[in-house]
Amino acid sequence: MINSNQKIAVACITAQPHCERIINAAKTAAGSCERVVALTIRSNNLDPERKADEDACLKMLSEKTGVTIKEIFDEAPLLSLVNLIEQLSPFSVFTGKPGQGSNFVGQLALLCNTVVSVVSEDGITVATPDSELAKNKD
Repeated sequence: MINSNQKIAVACITAQPHCERIINAAKTAAGSCERVVALTIRSNNLDPERKADEDACLKMLSEKTGVTIKEIFDEAPLLSLVNLIEQLSPFSVFTGKPGQGSNFVGQLALLCNTVVSVVSEDGITVATPDSELAKNKD
């Protein structure tokens, strides 16, 4: 159960080992007195072998980081993610670098009206609602 006075950092992850970096960045930002919630959106239509691989990866990430991972099975992932983030009211949102051509980070920043920290092997960059609106004007 979440203490109403406790601040929360959200780590948006996929079932991939490198997502440990995203969770650890959120834990560092949260400090020892705060809570990190890791969220992953999964398809209802995974073949059994892929689902088993993803299950094993998420279990490994949870065990290595000590963070509980909340799984959302949905075919409209962005809206479900935004709704859950709004319910949690985190002080910070972390995610990985999206694939080329994806505007996931920008959409997340705009829809949640929050700063999104993008964690990659090169470090952390941020996307804000204002920076995303400026991009859209160009």
